[in-house]
This record gives sequence, structure tokens and C-alpha cells, in this order.
Amino acid sequence: MHNRYAPEQRWLHWLIVALVLTQLVLGALLANAPPNDADYAAQIYGLHGGTGLVIFLVMLWRLSARLRHGAPPLPLGTPGLVSRLAHANHYAFYLLLLLEPVIGYLVGGAKGYPLSVYGLFTIPAAIGKSDQVAELLEGAHGVVAGLLVLLIALHVAGVIYHTFIRRDRLLARMT
Repeated sequence: MHNRYAPEQRWLHWLIVALVLTQLVLGALLANAPPNDADYAAQIYGLHGGTGLVIFLVMLWRLSARLRHGAPPLPLGTPGLVSRLAHANHYAFYLLLLLEPVIGYLVGGAKGYPLSVYGLFTIPAAIGKSDQVAELLEGAHGVVAGLLVLLIALHVAGVIYHTFIRRDRLLARMT
């Protein structure tokens, strides 16, 4: 077993990092959009929706790469609890990063909008317009986003723990 992720996995990881950070910024811009500027909100929604689709597709690719290449072992001596938490965090990332774009797509449909992919093309809504469903799905979208931020914080804390406390070169697996 190798001590690093395959090159494909490493660059997919960092691409997902960039895309998720982009989504967090776009989500913050949407949350703080001027109430009377529909054009601004539509532009941000278009970027947010298109980037959500890209995340979904790249996560499918990343899942495929994980199944094909596996994962390197954690550094020797990693406590069992730390190992279990790391694995749980990774599984949750895969699940939530696939689920969140689907929920976002359904939110758009419930609001009566197709998915615009950067203004290049649209994907028809999968569900009909419903304010009640839109509100419910927006709540779920926000909860999943919050969980993703928590997982990111835990992931970064794990990297800090391994880098500065255990000094076991864990970060080298992904760089």
C-alpha cells in the first residue's frame, strides 16, 4: 500500500476544496443580497447552481477514484478513536458533498426555476413549484451546509493535530 493518495485523488481533493470554498462565498453573497436587486441575485444563483453541479460531478469522479485506488493507511500509531473519527469524517464528506447539490437543485425546482449552468444551458426542474417544499428544502440545504462547515473544521483540526502534535507527516498523503 502506498503512503500517498494517487495523483488523481490529490488533485480532485484540492479541486473540491476550491469549489466548496467558492460555494461558501457564493452562499454568503446570496444570504446578503440586496433585496431589491433581482439581477444580482439571479447572477449569483446561476454561479451557485452551476458550481453545485460541478461539485456533484467531480464528487462522483472522486468516489470512483477512491474505489479504484483506495486510500493509504493512516500513520503508524494513530489511535483507534482518531482513526475511526477520520474515517467517519471522510464518509460524511462524500455523502454530504453528493447530497447538498441534489438538495440545491430541488430547491430551485420548488422555487419554479430550472438549473442554469453558468448561463450556458439549463436543466429542467425535477419537481414542481411549491413555496412550502422550497422552504423545507432550503432549510435542509442550510443544515447540510452547516454540517459541511463543521466537517471542514474537524478535518482541518485533524490535519493540525497530525502536523503539529503527532508530527507524523499525514498531510504528505494529500500533497
